[in-house]
Amino acid sequence: MPQTQPLIGLNCQYESKSKYCVRHRIGVYVPYYQALLTAGALPVVVPIVWDPAALTEYLNRLDGFMFTGGQDIPPQAYGQEKDLRTQECHPRRFANDRLLAELVLQREIPVLAICMGLQLVNVVYGGTLIQDIQTDIQHTPIDEGNDSYHSIVIQEENLLHHIVGATETEVNSAHHQAVEKLAPGLRVLARAPDGIVEAVQMTDREFFLGVQWHPERIVERPEQLRLFEAFVCACHPGS
Repeated sequence: MPQTQPLIGLNCQYESKSKYCVRHRIGVYVPYYQALLTAGALPVVVPIVWDPAALTEYLNRLDGFMFTGGQDIPPQAYGQEKDLRTQECHPRRFANDRLLAELVLQREIPVLAICMGLQLVNVVYGGTLIQDIQTDIQHTPIDEGNDSYHSIVIQEENLLHHIVGATETEVNSAHHQAVEKLAPGLRVLARAPDGIVEAVQMTDREFFLGVQWHPERIVERPEQLRLFEAFVCACHPGS
């Protein structure tokens, strides 16, 4: 592991449960930044600022970016009417996330996108989503805080295959939406047995990986930790 620790940005949640704006909050779940620390990086939470100039300044100083998970992306962003089971993320978060994704596309920094992060990248770059998965595989958590698990099949000779070192592995699952139409420039790397897209890569980038599961929650598994180690290595200045 390189001695210099790369700075990796994370997008964040926005909470407005109080009617008083001074009580609104932003934040990220601990496993996201803990996984980056474990892999040798210094995580930087990028606040929701709605200012392209400020976000550009953040990105100029970062060595990589990780898009985190969250609630559902507004269906109008990909030309669909809202399903009754769709639970949209806060509109301020989505506006900020979309801008971040657009700005990230303009530069060559490595990117890791997790769960909603994968869906965000797909939508911003021109794809669509399944608003509620209806298959025999349990993709949503069995109960609150208890992820489901299922296998995925990884295509050979791609970024994910090289990192994991296998064509099949078990992942944790905590989502009810998934990629429907793949955005231009993205390639499917892995699927669940029911055909649901589980990982994608941007074809013209050296490291631009999206995964539908939550590797940060099972980082004690060696193949999941390797995802973060490979990402951090790619983010190392001068790598």
